[in-house]
Amino acid sequence: MGELAGANSVAPQLLLGYAMRFMTFLLILATSHPSAAQSLVEELAIEVAGRSREFAYTNKQTAYFYGETSSEHKNAWQGFNASGTKFLDDYAIWVDGKKLNRATARTIVYPDYLKRMYANGIVEELRLADSVALFSITVTSPKATSIQVFPIFKRHRGLKGLTLVARQKGILLGRRDLLEKKNGMPAWLGMHGVGLSPEINPTKSPRPVSELVLSSRNRTVHRIAFVAANSVDAGEGMLASYLESPEIFHAARRTRMETLLQQTYVETEDRRFNKTLAWAKLSLDALIMNQRGKGIFAGLPWFNDYWGRDTFISLPGATLVQGRFTDAKEILRSFATFQQTDSTSSNYGRIPNRVTTTDIGYNTADGTPRFIMMAREYVERSGDTAFVREIYPTVFRSIEGTLKYHADTLGFLTHGDQETWMDAAGPKGCWSARGNRANDVQALWSQQLRAGIWFAVRLSDSTSARQWNEQLLLLEKNFLRHFLSKGIVADHLREDGSRNISLRPNQIFLAPLLPEGTRSRILHSVFNNLTYEYGVASLSQNDENFHPYHQHEPLYPKDAAYHNGTVWTWLQGPVISELCYFGKQDLAWKLTENTVRQILDRDAVGTQSELLGALARPGENQPRASGTFSQAWNLAEFIRNFYDDYLGVTVSLLNHHLVLHPMLPKAFGSIKATINLNGRALPIEILKSQDSTVVTIDGQNLRKGGTVEVVFPTDHEGSIRSVFTISPYSIAILKLRASSLTLYSNEVNRNDFSSAQVSKFRSQELDSLRFAHPTLLPGLKSLAGPEYHLMSHDVVKITNRKAVRVALASDPLGDDVGTGAYQYPLSTNFVIGSLDITRFSVAHDVRNVYFTLKFHSLSNPGWHPEYGFQLTCVAIAIDEDGIRGSGKSFVAHNANYPLEEVHAYEKLILIGGGVQLEDKSGKILCAYTPTANDVNNPLGSAETGTVSFAVPISYLGKPSKKWTWTVLVGAQDDHGGAGLGEFRNVNKEGSEWSGGGKKSSSEPNVYDVLNVVGK
Repeated sequence: MGELAGANSVAPQLLLGYAMRFMTFLLILATSHPSAAQSLVEELAIEVAGRSREFAYTNKQTAYFYGETSSEHKNAWQGFNASGTKFLDDYAIWVDGKKLNRATARTIVYPDYLKRMYANGIVEELRLADSVALFSITVTSPKATSIQVFPIFKRHRGLKGLTLVARQKGILLGRRDLLEKKNGMPAWLGMHGVGLSPEINPTKSPRPVSELVLSSRNRTVHRIAFVAANSVDAGEGMLASYLESPEIFHAARRTRMETLLQQTYVETEDRRFNKTLAWAKLSLDALIMNQRGKGIFAGLPWFNDYWGRDTFISLPGATLVQGRFTDAKEILRSFATFQQTDSTSSNYGRIPNRVTTTDIGYNTADGTPRFIMMAREYVERSGDTAFVREIYPTVFRSIEGTLKYHADTLGFLTHGDQETWMDAAGPKGCWSARGNRANDVQALWSQQLRAGIWFAVRLSDSTSARQWNEQLLLLEKNFLRHFLSKGIVADHLREDGSRNISLRPNQIFLAPLLPEGTRSRILHSVFNNLTYEYGVASLSQNDENFHPYHQHEPLYPKDAAYHNGTVWTWLQGPVISELCYFGKQDLAWKLTENTVRQILDRDAVGTQSELLGALARPGENQPRASGTFSQAWNLAEFIRNFYDDYLGVTVSLLNHHLVLHPMLPKAFGSIKATINLNGRALPIEILKSQDSTVVTIDGQNLRKGGTVEVVFPTDHEGSIRSVFTISPYSIAILKLRASSLTLYSNEVNRNDFSSAQVSKFRSQELDSLRFAHPTLLPGLKSLAGPEYHLMSHDVVKITNRKAVRVALASDPLGDDVGTGAYQYPLSTNFVIGSLDITRFSVAHDVRNVYFTLKFHSLSNPGWHPEYGFQLTCVAIAIDEDGIRGSGKSFVAHNANYPLEEVHAYEKLILIGGGVQLEDKSGKILCAYTPTANDVNNPLGSAETGTVSFAVPISYLGKPSKKWTWTVLVGAQDDHGGAGLGEFRNVNKEGSEWSGGGKKSSSEPNVYDVLNVVGK
């Protein structure tokens, strides 16, 4: 059904027409891409009006600044961070004695810097420098002014815990807790500026917010730089280098961004989409860091490290579809170095789940398959054949380790409850347990095997190729038999072989294991039941375990909802891919359009949050954003969807093959795109008119030419597919009219041009795709609350100075060493002394029992300001009768502490992210879970080292002076999901988040013990 125009077979007028089209195309190329004088970055400006929005900038290495556009910092995550440590919360500026009020400023956010414009022509700019852990504040004004800058530190208004060194070219503050570690990590915050005068304990400053003030007088331009460094000399040197020529740093940062956008230039007729795509590229590029080798931060602010699963979900959008092959290779190499190579370990062959500045963890089943899949895709796209041999030992170990430790007799990959991407856990285990064979893990395992076979064949490892192929065939055969039944796909198989059929989105990943008819039914199920116009839910709203809101204290901790209803924005990526595969791109566009609104108009500027609540709360018109404010994998999927699915372009430099299969939403209209091939440009243009479509492929940078495959939807049901060979340095122009595709070019190999109709797959399910309607169904368990009584903040924080004291005891300082040699976890969030109780008292009146616990110090990382402290766990075992054996003599909750029989308890109070009272059988009698509104009078205070609360006598009973109290103190572990938590593990060797110093695993996880007899 094709027509070929050649030099010897066409009329002169046709050649003339071709020549005119060719000249028009060249003119378009010359005018459609901005010149070097035009700034693509400048055009991306977003002005923030109304409420403040979050923003963040990184230095592409280890540092970032996270703040608010139109207010002072709002949470403890915000500030200046480097190598996993926060050095500064924020800063405040006074000009000529008056504070600059950010709420009144006109704020414009550019991808490379932030500008606030105040009254009287005063302008403030915040900039980060690439490669060095440095940011600067520049204040300009039409006339000379004097300014004062107050750095705001974690330690509130004081400089406690900091060592001050004054140098000629800067003042430097050392974090004593970091300096003691002597691990080469940044421990100093340096500050300097031209004409800058630092002052400690200022007495003349208006309403000081810090004991340190940085002053600069009688200038029109004031510039102050802040740097995180691992020594005083290094900090002073970096400050001097920057302040000598700041414009060089600014220009280099802008040029990097301009180059990225030029190399991957995209223009559709939807200008908002164009702007969003550019922002997504730059926001994602900002997460490609060099903290421990090249890697991708999973998300800001708290996933500021490398996660294997997240990295390799993100890799296509972050690097491969953008032709950034060097970055892709470095990231693959980086993770390969962390592979577990100990063949005696059950993690043998695994790629890490998480790589931090101090730790490596392997607790994931899906990170390794995704790594192997991406290694193959990198080679195919880049043509880097040398990498095949380099990476093959990693590939080999990954498969052999799985076969040795994690494969069952059915060919499935087995794993723990918490080893899929739905990994949130609490004290009672995984909130979304999917052990021991999840459906998506089996699909990934099949692709890992396929990739392994692909590598083995290229290196003539026929033995491995044959064995792995046998495993693949076994897996494929048994998957359909055990996971599919009556059209329903099991989410996972339990250890006993029973099927869990919870309706979750994981089945959207099963395409490699399914026939096309089943694949379309799965799309229908996921789309109609789980996909709202704003994203894909992690559990059906019809499920009894559905949680409509991510954070909804005190009814449940946020991790309970994390994978049980919450919308994950990255999941729309595979759903859009499936919709485009089946020709439903305009339906897919609605999901993309919502992402455009989120990135441009709401929440963090120029990026997208990790999560949305499944449903909007009563009285609100959209679900609340939640999780990290900027998440790598959803930005990556947004980018990948454009290239892989909407534009439908794939270049294999390995096979010299170009595929163009566009599924363009109507909103795009005509489109121009430059495909980046590691610095070489491949412009593609699709011009749509009323009766035809013209596709132009400029292969002038395809040095070896290659095969081109174009598949384009027609006006009829189906597509037309054309294949031809393009010569090096040539241009191909194809015109589609109705069902006929014509090639206009004298520079391609015409002898092998072919064109044919491709029928479209049809199914009843595809005709009835409808977005799920968000509905809050009655009777949800998650909203019913617990069976026990929830105490209110007013009840727990009531006080009575006249209450009768029944117990009082002191405990010496420095005895928080457990059985003799316990050390705190290595993370600097654990303040020394926060596990050391020094005083305990109990009093009561006719209504309540009042508790006060004093510690040497307390930690307050600020993750939950409503708690007032964190990372300390306390158990108070109360013996009411003194009768041997009448109570419970073992304290669980991971304290694992044996009590003397004579002090066995009848009641147990647990203190961490709240308060809980239970009896000796473990039945919870009452509990208190803090909410955001409790921040003004929290449970504990890190400033005073005190935790105080009350429990009603109606639940605890009236204390007697004969009662005895055993107070156990350890590190608290809420498993990252808030809530009460439990005692944190102490191991033989300490790590970032586990204590060390145990001689035997049977020893308790308790650092300090205080025995109190009533008085």
